[in-house]
Amino acid sequence: MAKRTDIHRPGAIVPSEYEPVLYYSGATSDGGWPVPSDGINCELDRRHEIKGADGKTTVVNGKHDEDGLCCVIGLIHVAKVKFAATGGTQKCSVCGAWFVYGQVWKHVLTGEHIHLGHDCADKYELVSNDPEWTAQLAMLKQRRAAYIEHLMREKRLETAYVRTPGLEDALSLDHPITIDLKDKLRRFGELSASQIDLAFRLRADSYCPERPDEIHVPAPEGRMTVRGVLVSKKSYDSAYGTTIKGTIKVRTDDGVWLAWGTLPSKLLDARPEIGAIVEITATLKRGRDAHFAIYSRPTGGKVL
Repeated sequence: MAKRTDIHRPGAIVPSEYEPVLYYSGATSDGGWPVPSDGINCELDRRHEIKGADGKTTVVNGKHDEDGLCCVIGLIHVAKVKFAATGGTQKCSVCGAWFVYGQVWKHVLTGEHIHLGHDCADKYELVSNDPEWTAQLAMLKQRRAAYIEHLMREKRLETAYVRTPGLEDALSLDHPITIDLKDKLRRFGELSASQIDLAFRLRADSYCPERPDEIHVPAPEGRMTVRGVLVSKKSYDSAYGTTIKGTIKVRTDDGVWLAWGTLPSKLLDARPEIGAIVEITATLKRGRDAHFAIYSRPTGGKVL
């Protein structure tokens, strides 16, 4: 191998003569999950899907910045910068080693650009105390972790759909409860039997275009037992700590009414999910709408 005489050879690097251009990471794998590159080709990084009114999805490739300083491909084909003869994308122009995380640097005196792995950059103290590189590296790793998590969630969905025929169609419904159930399935990989049943019931209801609207009836008042479907659950932070409030829909022969307030601890211990039938004892007082009651001093609580 011929001895190198170029200005970017090991031992000839003068850190003060270089300035960073952009940061990127190469395609790799993590725990068996494929991870795409980031910062090498904006046409891929910025690709997104657009869903039309006809329900068809169109994939749109991203565009490079006008100055080409957006990615490695942009530098080559848009900015048309001059790269050193040594190295290449994911291959260090200085030491020749392959890398995952690295940068493109510009040699100020000649205008030549080089690829530099983060180990070499750290060795020549180009990034040792550089807060921007630290932030960029953290961002690249964060996006990488987010992508892997996305793949894992989609895999959980795929597995669950195979395990429960018809569930994919049921969870395709554009309904707040269904969307929440689908998100839970992505995160945890499974739904309870009651949650799956709820998803199928909501989907079945959506096929009934002549279904009449719900009729609201005045909510009762006073101390009583409330039994109905938990339709919402949300945590609220205050100076006194975190409380979890929920809305219970009560169905009667004449119509439905709602009750909202803090869920009692005994009920929370049962970990009720949206769609569960629950029972509590509380004092009710009507709110601004006659069919909506606010409950206080809740006790007991169980999932039926």
